[in-house]
Amino acid sequence: MDESRAITGTANMFSDAVPAGSQRRMSIQTRNPIAAAQEAKRAKIPVYTVALGTPDGTITVPRPGGQSGTETRAVPPDPDSLAQVARASGGQFFTADNASDLKRVYQRLGSQLGTERRKRQLTSSFAGGALVLLLVGAGMSLAWFGRLV
Repeated sequence: MDESRAITGTANMFSDAVPAGSQRRMSIQTRNPIAAAQEAKRAKIPVYTVALGTPDGTITVPRPGGQSGTETRAVPPDPDSLAQVARASGGQFFTADNASDLKRVYQRLGSQLGTERRKRQLTSSFAGGALVLLLVGAGMSLAWFGRLV
């Protein structure tokens, strides 16, 4: 393997909504998403973001607090925040209003991203497994017969 080449990867971020009732964008997080995207860029990992849904999208959920019935909540996507994350990381931002749009996004990402197949040597793994089985067998022989058989 050529050690001089940097190994890079990608991250894909899909979001379908701003949390209902939330004034903050991308509020479900453990750290600032822009700072994380900048860190990904330094590591040469572009983040590709996809906003799913439409501005007037809704979902039906059970009522909170054990109340019976359901309620409808608005779930508009947050394209501004997702575009900022993509820009900060050197990735790209996409929107998908429906299933066919999402399929096109997947096709476009699939043509830009790829995988690399590498052959690996497995001999040492099999040899290690054989050694473990040999030691277990020797231990069982000592336990049953008091000697190695």
